[in-house]
Amino acid sequence: MFTGHGLGAAIATVAAVDVRRMLAHPVSLCTFASPKVGNATFVSPFQELISVSYRLELPSDPIPSLPFVGFSHVPLHILFDEIVFFELLLFLMIVLRKW
Repeated sequence: MFTGHGLGAAIATVAAVDVRRMLAHPVSLCTFASPKVGNATFVSPFQELISVSYRLELPSDPIPSLPFVGFSHVPLHILFDEIVFFELLLFLMIVLRKW
């Protein structure tokens, strides 16, 4: 499982693809407020290599719209309002602490 927020989300996205290619081991990805990571040449293989991917963002966050030209988002996009988003973060923090 790879995860990250902002720039860390972009790094996690690239790392997930690299690890999947090197190890041929299933990889999942969950990012928060990720900027656009690659062009169509990156997104197409991403969809083939990463079977479980969630990209969460808030409507008010400007970072996911960057950079404006030449880059694309990886799927699966989930848009949250602020209250639901912070409830989800709290839930994940509780679940991950139990691991």
